[in-house]
Amino acid sequence: MAVPQADEQQRLLANLITVMARDKLPVPRFWYFPGQYKAVVVATGDDHAGGGTAGRFDTYKANSPAGCSVADWQCLRSTSYVYPSSPLTNAQAVSYTADGFEVALHPQNGCRDFASTADLSSTYDSDLAAWQSRYTGIAKPTTNRFHCMVWSDWASQPKVELDHGMRYDANYYYWPGTWIQDRPGFMNGSGLPMRFTDTDGSLIDVFQGNTSMTDESGQSYPYTADTLFANATGPLGYYGAFTVNMHTDNASTFESSSLLTSAKNAGVPMVTAKQMLTWLDGRNASSFQNVAWSGSTLTFGTAVGAGANRLTVMLPTAGPGGSVLGSISRAGTPVTFTRSTIKGQEYALFPAGSGTFTASYTSGAQAPALTTARTSDVTADSASLAWQSSQPSTGTLLLGTSPTDLSATQTQGGLTSSHSLTVDDLSADRTYYYRVRSVDGGGQTQTWPATGQPPARFTTSAADATAPAVSDVAVAPLPDGTARVSWTTDEPATSLVRFGSSAQRLDQLRRDDQLTRQHVVVLTELAPDARLWVRVESQDQAGNLGRQRSEVPVATAPPGVADQAAADFRSGSLTGTTVVTDQAHGTVTLQGGGTGTLTSHVLDSRQKVTWDRATWIADLPAGASLTVQVRTGSRPDPDGTWSGWKTLTGSGSRIGTEGRYLQYRLTMTATAGAPAVQAIGFSHDGVLGSPASEVPDAH
Repeated sequence: MAVPQADEQQRLLANLITVMARDKLPVPRFWYFPGQYKAVVVATGDDHAGGGTAGRFDTYKANSPAGCSVADWQCLRSTSYVYPSSPLTNAQAVSYTADGFEVALHPQNGCRDFASTADLSSTYDSDLAAWQSRYTGIAKPTTNRFHCMVWSDWASQPKVELDHGMRYDANYYYWPGTWIQDRPGFMNGSGLPMRFTDTDGSLIDVFQGNTSMTDESGQSYPYTADTLFANATGPLGYYGAFTVNMHTDNASTFESSSLLTSAKNAGVPMVTAKQMLTWLDGRNASSFQNVAWSGSTLTFGTAVGAGANRLTVMLPTAGPGGSVLGSISRAGTPVTFTRSTIKGQEYALFPAGSGTFTASYTSGAQAPALTTARTSDVTADSASLAWQSSQPSTGTLLLGTSPTDLSATQTQGGLTSSHSLTVDDLSADRTYYYRVRSVDGGGQTQTWPATGQPPARFTTSAADATAPAVSDVAVAPLPDGTARVSWTTDEPATSLVRFGSSAQRLDQLRRDDQLTRQHVVVLTELAPDARLWVRVESQDQAGNLGRQRSEVPVATAPPGVADQAAADFRSGSLTGTTVVTDQAHGTVTLQGGGTGTLTSHVLDSRQKVTWDRATWIADLPAGASLTVQVRTGSRPDPDGTWSGWKTLTGSGSRIGTEGRYLQYRLTMTATAGAPAVQAIGFSHDGVLGSPASEVPDAH
């Protein structure tokens, strides 16, 4: 599941075409996404009339860069699939749509199998009519997720969607949690939207966007998102358009806010399903024209389809007869390009546009010059090496435990100027000698260190057989159906929490693979006022596993709301020296002392309640203070009908006021040290506002 095997096979085919055509001409291609993005989140959520859509959209706006461009995928945007009975008004839908968000239908038939295509079509007809009568100011939906992902035969869903103008389908769901076991991956073998086919093999013009991240599949956050993004943007090159379902019944959830922070930190755009569909259509409508090779020059034009904003050309830097790319111009004007290695082949990347492109290739008259090879990530059993060549070449490592016997070899296929290899199965605490060798397209060879010079060397680290020591385990339940589990280790290690309904049944887990000494893992999807048992584990880089000595019993919190993610804190307003950092998933702190405040966004219980108690997790060093105030009301925007600000005396304080909505204010002062708040929650006498599940066994 971790490897998008269908995509990798397609990329292998692309490499074969590129290499086999190289003797005739370098074959240009288009990159998957706008600019040079290697991953994109297709952000969607289902709102079953819970009323969280507006608040979720507001969080995305609050966390978007100032002056961002929706068209260039710079603004954080998302889709909400809503029931026709959603509290979201037509005026709100019009306003959010104008701001780049997407409001679309969430059709449903009671989670039953449909009897026929006509039966399914009837559901779409009635639900769409009701939806359009409510949302008269926005266009008919073009993307879709059916409630419960009802899929009763091979292709009726995409056919009926197409008949109703819906051409991006988000029904394929990364679930159940008992099967995926918190492993980020690709259940259909691909991270890229692809069109459906009918039983006779003909294409159906509807794209399948595999929903690879959800808030009900037992997935850990930020671990799941961080892993997918790192695999896409890093050396593995598992590129993807990752469709997600972060239910919009609630304005805020930890999973949604954590995903948003992960995407921002990785430089991964978040777009609506409609934006993704527009891009797919535009890229598919784009083409190369008049491609010709003459002498040592390639000429071609590009026709950019409508919606393919920032379409990028990929041009191989290796040409016929060992020639290498020297320059590119368009209509006589020089074109700036960047070099990037994609699956072992080096390409020049530059924007598509009107006019004729001219790419000039030069013969490699000399063997490629090599830079010094650098080692990194040297462990007891592995090491990575990297070097550069002056022109596209292959890369080979010659390795041995003697400077006169470098008989072990490892080769990186393809022609590129940037080379990297990782060698495994080494012995601990041992010196290895090596050379690197590159051969260009014309067969010219260069070696570093040069023949006649002593080989380079590195020494693996000593074997580590000591497990990390686990201490200071603490569990802090919060009223939004989560619990923060924290602990420390005496060396950098991973984080894993096993939990369940008894000490003998720890059948759920949450994790984070980053190596750290200070661990914080958030458990999600917890029932209120329940009892669970928790055990923590940490594994160091050598694979040694440290465990908590015994399971810890925990009572989950009463129902309520909470903030504990950076994206939620950033949705409020800051004064003074207050800042929000990503530490421990999200921390409000002071920089440089003084005084500062955070006035939160409005938290929604989704029902009229009496607010009970406030709890928070904070660090208050000597010389620092924290004041927490709350106010409540029955209207979504604070006004004269709301209660006044009430100052709470400490974590666990009673609130005692009524209303559906709550807002809090943190005031921090410090003459020394930096006070910090990592989480804050508020319980009430209602029920936990959980979303309606999309999965069949929840109904």
